[in-house]
Amino acid sequence: MASTVAVDIPAVLDADRTRRWLQDLVGQRAAVARLRADLGGQDHPPGPGVMAQIGRLEAAWRDIERRFGLLSAEELARLSGAAPASVRTWVHNQRRRHGLLAVRRGGRNVFPGFQFTATGRPQPWLRDVTAPLLAAGWSEEAVLLWLAAPTGWLSGQTPLEVLDTDPDRVRRAVAAAAAGPAG
Repeated sequence: MASTVAVDIPAVLDADRTRRWLQDLVGQRAAVARLRADLGGQDHPPGPGVMAQIGRLEAAWRDIERRFGLLSAEELARLSGAAPASVRTWVHNQRRRHGLLAVRRGGRNVFPGFQFTATGRPQPWLRDVTAPLLAAGWSEEAVLLWLAAPTGWLSGQTPLEVLDTDPDRVRRAVAAAAAGPAG
């Protein structure tokens, strides 16, 4: 269950930057708590390969946040002009109709900015590209990471880099990825 805590931010600090820092800190602590819970039942500590993979995953999410932003439901609703009272309904409908994907960061669902146009509307290609991967058993997180990562199916380019110029090539890459092991 998510909760909100009011924090007075001194005037000498930038409020948005401080808010993002606090959210990141809370998210890191939540991730550590989940990791401890997951590893608590293990008879031995995780090996260096597991720890390296966790580090790579965190670096990928930080890169996506830096390049595209990770938007909260409230930020999306505000960007698109939806009424504040209907944020949850609006987000639910956008996810259902357009295939928006979220990832849990900082104890809340956030949406990578590459899923949206400048006006806050879902990208027109979103459902066509994400649906086959989800149907193949991929998690939302895996699909989002795949879209922003270089892939051999696109000669080392990311699907996001190729979508504007050659969407059919991306659709073929999606079909190949969906036919392979789940992400």
